[in-house]
Amino acid sequence: MISREHMRTLIPHAGAMFLLDEVFEWDEDGIVCTATTHRNPRHPLMRNEVLPAIVAVEYAAQAMALHYGLMVEAEGERPQPGWLV
Repeated sequence: MISREHMRTLIPHAGAMFLLDEVFEWDEDGIVCTATTHRNPRHPLMRNEVLPAIVAVEYAAQAMALHYGLMVEAEGERPQPGWLV
């Protein structure tokens, strides 16, 4: 497993917008992450006491960024920042 502290070194998300709890497993083909932040009543993306389904895209984007970071780190390099637009 990859700790939350290690994950923080691989992606730029911070504070309440850091949504994932840990990486359970990963390889060159994929990643399995866990998250409980969707249960937080003060979730930063909550609107009118509802967490919209589209927020799942942010969870997926963070998982993809972590996967990239882990892949690059495994090659002995540092991840480069990128943008999803």
